[in-house]
Amino acid sequence: MPVGAVSGSVIQRTFVGADLPEALFAASVPLSEVGNERTDFNRLVSEIIAVPSNALLDDSQYRALAHQLTTQDWPRRWLRYAPSPYWEEWAPAWERREQDLVQEMQSREGSVRLFAEHSVALMLSGDRQLAPYWFGGPLFPDEFRRRLGVEMDEAAFGTGVACLSARLQRSERASRFTKAVLNYDLPHGNSPRASSDSLLRLLDSGKKMCLAPMAAGGTYGIAQLSQGHYVAAILSVGTGSVMTLILLGSVAVGSLLVARLAQRRAEAQGPPTVAA
Repeated sequence: MPVGAVSGSVIQRTFVGADLPEALFAASVPLSEVGNERTDFNRLVSEIIAVPSNALLDDSQYRALAHQLTTQDWPRRWLRYAPSPYWEEWAPAWERREQDLVQEMQSREGSVRLFAEHSVALMLSGDRQLAPYWFGGPLFPDEFRRRLGVEMDEAAFGTGVACLSARLQRSERASRFTKAVLNYDLPHGNSPRASSDSLLRLLDSGKKMCLAPMAAGGTYGIAQLSQGHYVAAILSVGTGSVMTLILLGSVAVGSLLVARLAQRRAEAQGPPTVAA
């Protein structure tokens, strides 16, 4: 093969659960192939996923939102005073999940791993729609955001609420699947010099992350998408200090990176020349 005929590669893995109807897609590419370290991360991800940058929810926003939602008392109050004979059974279960989540947040503080695991829970949930309810009460984004004191776009706010809700309601099967996926190696780097790291290590060395809903039919190679699909973008440091962009999604995300590579090649070559 001629030298330089292949300048990079996109490596994709598909994780299929033994007892789950959903699959998780992961793709990686060296950051240098799609951008550079000086590129604004949110803008780069916005261009790759083809959604407005204001719709992206980043890791710092999610940490702030998750903290606010887990320290507020109204979900517990609503459940306690709701006319339901099941409250005595619901209360202990809710409190256990809440305590587990708070401990999880404390142990993952400063890491994108928490956000990534919650995003996987959202992608694996049977109903990925942005529900207009939060613990049974109507969700009015503007009023809710003001009460929480968080500054973010309405779309990003809805994604954050859906993400945390999916984690709180995560099934044991989804939890086992998530733990297993984290131990799988995800190849990265330029083939044939590709190396690999476990997804867990890549998340622990993650620098930035954002989550966005997919735009139906708005991306190359993916058609007829149903509402409620998400893609998480993670900037991580792999083996050999290679800065790597990782996409996790509920749809095949490798084609998004391939489209970005093709766009970069076309931009580098410039407009075609026309013979006189």
